[in-house]
Amino acid sequence: MTVASIENDQVFIKLSRPEALVLYEWLSRNWERTQWNDEKSFRDPAEKQMLIWIENDLEKILVEPFDKNYDEIISKCYRDLVPSPSDW
Repeated sequence: MTVASIENDQVFIKLSRPEALVLYEWLSRNWERTQWNDEKSFRDPAEKQMLIWIENDLEKILVEPFDKNYDEIISKCYRDLVPSPSDW
């Protein structure tokens, strides 16, 4: 489960590995599909820029997206976070 804190005007969000992978998957999939060119989705370019930076930071530290078994890995992460999607 995510944990958020603030210290000296800096916000820290701690994610489990499955949470980070699910977030990365969503960010990268939506970027690949649309390049986030639907400007109606963003109030200001800074919102889009923050998502790009977060995706880039996750890509630097996660090795799983480059694993040949990534589909299995991300599926397990989905079920770790939401065991039964139909109940959600």
